[in-house]
Amino acid sequence: MRRYGVMALVWAKSHPPSLTPRERGHILSSARRLTRLLDRSPASWTVPDEPRTVPLRRPDVDPAQARIAAVDLIQRLPVGALGLDLEARITYLNDAAARLLGRERDRLLGNLPWQAVPRLDDPVHEEHYRTAVFSREPVAFTALRPPGRWLDFRLHPDESGISVLVSPNHDRHPADTASPGRATSRSTIWPTTWCATPSPGTRPPMTSPCCCCAAREGR
Repeated sequence: MRRYGVMALVWAKSHPPSLTPRERGHILSSARRLTRLLDRSPASWTVPDEPRTVPLRRPDVDPAQARIAAVDLIQRLPVGALGLDLEARITYLNDAAARLLGRERDRLLGNLPWQAVPRLDDPVHEEHYRTAVFSREPVAFTALRPPGRWLDFRLHPDESGISVLVSPNHDRHPADTASPGRATSRSTIWPTTWCATPSPGTRPPMTSPCCCCAAREGR
């Protein structure tokens, strides 16, 4: 039997160390076909100095189709998704986000969240955005949508803007409901589940007490 060279195969890390009979049969069949092709070649065949590699070719994707597919993907998500630029203007949102925030898309696009949604008009929520921008770290908080629906906001920043995921919080129950004639504490109206800490070497963007501190101080 004439030997032409070696066929090298690369397996994924999760592949078992032993081949199945089906895999072994496919490999032997492919090797025999390669050998027949080389035997029929009219030109003389020599072993090259370097192995021949075949680059992996990915199918060309039409940019227009890719944009449509991306929009469809976001629309299918069961949670709200918003895109913010570095100035916090809303550049994109799916239908779930508009439904959870209780506003029409046209009233949200191009506007700041705390201006387009009155219940988010609180310095604490603006500070969450600044914390995400300056620290480049994810930030999460919970806000109340009156009369009694809690929403989780998760901010994921990078150098181009912030992706925001909005989802209902079914486990949050405001316990400190204000009685008639009694001022409601800020922690009852605008609680947070987590306060972000800027990464080392960055200036903390917090210019006012966070919700947790305000709650402890009784504000």
